[in-house]
Amino acid sequence: MRRSPRALILGVGFLGVAFLSHRLQTPVAEADWSKDFADSILQGAQVTVLPVSLQAREALGVDRYRFVEVKSEDWAPVWIYAGYYAGQRTNAQVHAPEHCYPGAGWEIVDSEVVHEDDSVMRQLLIEKQGEKRLVWYAYRTRRGQVTSALGLKLDQMLSSLRGSSRDALLLRLSTPVLDVEGESVAQKRLARSWDSYGEEVLRYFDERGGQ
Repeated sequence: MRRSPRALILGVGFLGVAFLSHRLQTPVAEADWSKDFADSILQGAQVTVLPVSLQAREALGVDRYRFVEVKSEDWAPVWIYAGYYAGQRTNAQVHAPEHCYPGAGWEIVDSEVVHEDDSVMRQLLIEKQGEKRLVWYAYRTRRGQVTSALGLKLDQMLSSLRGSSRDALLLRLSTPVLDVEGESVAQKRLARSWDSYGEEVLRYFDERGGQ
């Protein structure tokens, strides 16, 4: 029986998706430079290292991470999380904040893209039981910076097709939105921390290169 063009197209598409899925799930050896990750970023007198439980680390599937609290001239804290993934694979994929926060009981009130100097990131306003937080985050890959989980997937697919490194970094900053100050002050606090600490983390990732 002669197959229709539609059936052939679907068959080729299925094989293509299967191939990409296999490539994306292939284990990737961790880059040697990432072993000094926690000792090389987010340091200083104003930085306090925060614990991450073993259960949380296993759920995240992260290869290297750093989670800290920063307090400066403004008493309200900024929490900074940097998670390094050697490659997107089964049980070791970047957990998108836009999915994780609702899973932890937070409601996303607003989402938009913002710019800080040469960086572009996603801004979330989240709320839970009357508490509000402002969040900035971005994914850094060898192809550049993206601000959505879909953009990261596309980036990883293109990198896979080119045979280039699929390691990635999730950089996330968050801070409380206090009633006495409003969202604009919280945004300025994030901007200061992004300039002082976030750019340092991104440079660390960029300068060491992929595999």
